[in-house]
Amino acid sequence: RRVYTCTSGCVAGSALSATPFNNANASITIAGATATERTSIINWVRGGNTRGDDNPSNNTAHVRGMVHGDVIHSRTAVINYGRTADDVVLFYGAGDGLLHAIRGGRVSSAGSESWSFVAPEHFNSLKRIHDHTPVIGGTDSKPYFIDGSPVAWTYSSANDGVINHARGDKAYLFLSMRRGGRILYALDVSDPDNPKFLWKRSNSDAGFAALGQTWSTPVVAKVRAQANPVLVFGMGYDAAANDPSTQGTPTVGRGVMVIDAFTGSMLWQAGASVSGGTALTVAGMTHDFPADVAVVDSNADGYADRIYAGDTAANIWRINIGDNAFSNWTVHKFAELGSGGLNRRKFLFAPDVVLTEPSDGSDYVLIGSGDREHPFDTSIANRYYAIRDDHGLNYVRSSPIEQGNLFDATSNLDTPANVDGWFVQLQTGEKVVGGSTTLNGTVIFGTNIPATQVANSCSSLGEARLYAVNYKTGAPSFNADLDNAVTADDRYAVTPGGGLPPTPVPVSVSIDNHIYTVAISGPNVIAPPGPEINRRYRQYWRQNRE
Repeated sequence: RRVYTCTSGCVAGSALSATPFNNANASITIAGATATERTSIINWVRGGNTRGDDNPSNNTAHVRGMVHGDVIHSRTAVINYGRTADDVVLFYGAGDGLLHAIRGGRVSSAGSESWSFVAPEHFNSLKRIHDHTPVIGGTDSKPYFIDGSPVAWTYSSANDGVINHARGDKAYLFLSMRRGGRILYALDVSDPDNPKFLWKRSNSDAGFAALGQTWSTPVVAKVRAQANPVLVFGMGYDAAANDPSTQGTPTVGRGVMVIDAFTGSMLWQAGASVSGGTALTVAGMTHDFPADVAVVDSNADGYADRIYAGDTAANIWRINIGDNAFSNWTVHKFAELGSGGLNRRKFLFAPDVVLTEPSDGSDYVLIGSGDREHPFDTSIANRYYAIRDDHGLNYVRSSPIEQGNLFDATSNLDTPANVDGWFVQLQTGEKVVGGSTTLNGTVIFGTNIPATQVANSCSSLGEARLYAVNYKTGAPSFNADLDNAVTADDRYAVTPGGGLPPTPVPVSVSIDNHIYTVAISGPNVIAPPGPEINRRYRQYWRQNRE
């Protein structure tokens, strides 16, 4: 099994195979482990049944029965190299401490692991999962590793979609950690069978002291101020401030960063306390930014013009980045939708930005609040918002939009056209637990309403809802209960089984020369109604009768 790490001798451009994760690599140190325990831990992580307790025969020379760890937050990045008919590789992180590279496609090797990677910052946590002690519970929380979602960037020299390293094509992988640490990694996977180290950044590097836990998935973008592509992300999550039941005062993660995607060099950052690159101090950025950011190319010229970023006090910040000098980028608070004390709402997921025609007058920023890290909390009054913003590339509001500027569409399905937007009040304890997707004029998002908590139990998953509403008005897009009247309750449908619905993913599929555009959230497929253009459609229904 090819398991790699990045210890002594791992430098930019070096092959990961030169620093294997095995007992021969003397640079692998594990705190609290004897030499014998170190050998056992390393072989156990590689898949060996060194404890003799995880195999039908309990034979220590056999492979463990449960080699693969749990996948919590890491969404899979897929690269189709296109050199052959089934040249696909999938990348994701798991709770076994490994980033996995898995062969895809319809070949005999599909589903097999090509290689995996262990970050050295996680070596000490491997002893915990090897020893199975202390067990998870109380103050002994679960250990996390590469728990963020990898992001892929590719370059095809012939512009034919093929990624062939032999002709100079490139594929880079950017890794965030979520609760796995205040770290970012970049790997060169241009040759999927020979990965290389590209760069690493952490809060100990100059200019990165404000970096929190890297929850915000980096967005790859092109900007006029920089030749290389850049990574744009929120500075992260402050666990010390946000994990307690009563929110504290954040000290890290308070801002937005832009770095060079190829080198990891700091280019620009804005925050309450920043230094490095072009640093813009914004006194009002006093809360952390764990959510993914929305990067917008307003005029479709290939260069990003705007960033929208939400924080843990329900503020939305607009950053104008269309200028060709970092020093001319501007930041302003676009919306202020939280309140102090126990009623402080949080934005933990990226806003969805809908660009409209210039004649429409405004773009729409759609976002929902909810503290997914405290699923049983019922004290926060969460809401879903749709806010109008000006098309102008360098537009700056004179003052932030507040909730009083928005129409309360909770029980009213007729939102006026001349307001700054609308909001829907969610039920007691209800939280938005993922991002939003807008298709055919319908914005789709998921929520959870907690059930009564049962101690030391994972069975109380609560009620899961999927909402589908008109992004301009908040009115239902479907007659969900198929009665004669469309009411506010038709905004959502309850998902069987409960839990936390995943962020809806937009998908277009061609079947019999017809394009179907849908959103998928877990097992749910939502097909928003599209415009009917001078056509008649045959409809079918089924009625169950005794």
